[in-house]
Amino acid sequence: MKKEHMNQVKISLLVILFFLVGCSSKEPEIIVRTEYQEKKVPIRCINQMPIKPIWDTNNPSYSYDLLLKYYELVEKLLEKCTKHGENINDK
Repeated sequence: MKKEHMNQVKISLLVILFFLVGCSSKEPEIIVRTEYQEKKVPIRCINQMPIKPIWDTNNPSYSYDLLLKYYELVEKLLEKCTKHGENINDK
């Protein structure tokens, strides 16, 4: 009876060893692969540009003030359209 039990233990160990050796030569597989994609987020922007003032040769200082205000307004409006006011050239 003891001899038969020892044979069963040996066979069981050989079967377990066989399965373990069979798995050891297998290359590891990538189970999960994560890919990051850039997501474009729409930004609310102006529909129409403000009307540009006309240069008045008779009154250049007034025209200059109007143009200065116009360009400041345009700059502020467009700044809101570029990544919420961040300066793109800083990156």
